[in-house]
Amino acid sequence: MEQTAPSPQLLSIKDLIALLNLSKTTIYDLLKKGKFPKPFIQKNRCTRWKAEDVNKWLTQQEIN
Repeated sequence: MEQTAPSPQLLSIKDLIALLNLSKTTIYDLLKKGKFPKPFIQKNRCTRWKAEDVNKWLTQQEIN
């Protein structure tokens, strides 16, 4: 049987606000400055971030 790779967990802006305890404005300011992972737009025009990218970003923040 062929196994498929699990699909990445996707986070909405509401998920990010709750997870990071940052405001929507702060997240988008960081994004604009190139200091936050880039999201992607799904077919239905929803903005989502890969949880893996956000977790890597969090790890980098702890190191710095």
